[in-house]
Amino acid sequence: MQTIVPSDAPKTSKHGLGGFWFFLLCVLLVRSFLVSPFRIPSGSMIPSLLVGDTIVVTKFPYGWSRYSLLFGGYLNYFKGHSPILFPPKRGDIVVFTNPNDTREDWIKRLVGLPGDTVQMNQGKLYLNGVELLLEKQKEGYKDHDGEESIEGTVYKTQIPTGTGKMHPYSVLKQAPFGSKAGDNTPLLKVPEGHYFFMGDNWDGSGDSRFTDRLGFVPQKFLLGRALFIFFSLDTHDIYLKQPWTWFKVPFRIRFGRTLNKAI
Repeated sequence: MQTIVPSDAPKTSKHGLGGFWFFLLCVLLVRSFLVSPFRIPSGSMIPSLLVGDTIVVTKFPYGWSRYSLLFGGYLNYFKGHSPILFPPKRGDIVVFTNPNDTREDWIKRLVGLPGDTVQMNQGKLYLNGVELLLEKQKEGYKDHDGEESIEGTVYKTQIPTGTGKMHPYSVLKQAPFGSKAGDNTPLLKVPEGHYFFMGDNWDGSGDSRFTDRLGFVPQKFLLGRALFIFFSLDTHDIYLKQPWTWFKVPFRIRFGRTLNKAI
C-alpha cells in the first residue's frame, strides 16, 4: 500500500545543517584572518584601555602565523609567518601571543621597532636616546585594574611612529618617578625581527622591560592591531558564579566608550 504524505507535513533537509557549518566556517575564517574581538582582562593599558573593554582587532595588516588561528597556541597548524602587509608602527596598540606562554594573548603598546634602543631612566622613557616628554593631564586618577583599586597621575606624551608622524597617547604613573622596578633598565637594543612593548600603566604592566615576564617579542607572535572599542562594561564586583551581582550589569555599561577609537 502506498502511503500518501500530506503536502504540509514537515520535511527533513540537509540544507539547514549545511548552512550552519558554512556559517561557522565563515566566522572562523573572518576571526582568524580578518578581524577578531578581544576583551581587556587586566589594567596594564590603563588609562587608554580599561578592564572590561572589548576591542576589535584587525589581523591581516601584520600577516598570519599559526597563532592567528583558533587554538594556535596548542596546535601547530603550520610553521613560519606570511609577509607583513602593513608594517607595525610605534604607538600601535597590538595584540600578540606571549612567547613565554603561547596559551595567552596579551595587549600592549608598540614602543620599539627593530634596531631601536629603549631605556627607562628614573621613570622616564628614552627612545633612541631621546626622552619622550610628559605633560601632566590629571592628578588623582582612580580606577580598578581587575584586582585592586589604583590611583595615580595621567600624563600625555607622544612617540614618533617611524613614518614621519607623532602618535599622542596617555600613560599612568602610580608611584614617584624612579621608585619602581620598571623605572630603571639597561640600554636595550631591539633585535631584528623583534619588537618592544610597554603597557600604558607604567607601574602596573609586565612587559618588554622585564625579560622574565616578556622581553622582546618575535614578529611571528604578532596577531593584530586594535581598531576601536566595540563594547565596554565595568566588571568590578560582578561575578559569573554569583548571579545576585548580575543586576549591576545594565548600570555598568560604559556607553561613552563604545565605538571609541583605540589610541
